[in-house]
Amino acid sequence: MNCRELYEVDDGLKAMISCWVRDRRCPLALPDYLMESELQGQAECCEWCVQMPDRGTYTKREVLSGPFPDLDETDDTLRGSVWYWFTGKDDSCDCVPSGLSKWIGVTTYETPELAILALLDSWAEALAEGADLPRFLQVGG
Repeated sequence: MNCRELYEVDDGLKAMISCWVRDRRCPLALPDYLMESELQGQAECCEWCVQMPDRGTYTKREVLSGPFPDLDETDDTLRGSVWYWFTGKDDSCDCVPSGLSKWIGVTTYETPELAILALLDSWAEALAEGADLPRFLQVGG
């Protein structure tokens, strides 16, 4: 099971993702919650998110938050506005490590919740394939 699948059936995860969207900050309890749900790669992503300082978005430097997708309000497709992540070394809150570019680099999402879930699952998939991403959790012994 991945984060997106768990989100569909788990009210606790829905509540935490809603808090992330409301506060523009990953909830401190989310890494532990995902570890308990046996989603270690996603928990690693949350640890990174929790430790990142508040930053402005790529397009709106005055809007400070932890890691959070940016909203493209100028998208002229029929879908309307879309949410997305940047990958690279920029210091904005919507920029994630370049090691994720293969998984999340040019994708857009209809809601911030879907963008966050995609980030979590992409991080886990990237780790499983050996991508160079920050690691925080000590597992096993």
